[in-house]
Amino acid sequence: MARTGPDACLDNVLALPGDKRWAVDKAHAIEGVTAYMVRSFDGTALIFALPVLFRRPLLSEIPLGVQGAAGAVALIIEQVKRKAGSDAGLGPLVGKGTRFPHQFAAFT
Repeated sequence: MARTGPDACLDNVLALPGDKRWAVDKAHAIEGVTAYMVRSFDGTALIFALPVLFRRPLLSEIPLGVQGAAGAVALIIEQVKRKAGSDAGLGPLVGKGTRFPHQFAAFT
């Protein structure tokens, strides 16, 4: 029997092929632990977590040694979170298009 609701969405997301820039980290996707989707409390959206690999040559873009790579990644994540409110492409991260986008602030 086919799964429905958030479980079916998770199946579809985990099956995405990705491209040269990103991919779902299927080796680390443990359903219910590192990969899950659940309905938001108000039922207007999905709250999700899944491991994703972003293939970006940070060390060639930023003049840092290998010791600074983890800090560079953390900085990029924080910049994405800051820009999510004003960048239309990142809007889903902050609940844009849902009935209650303010509820997503705690998750972003």
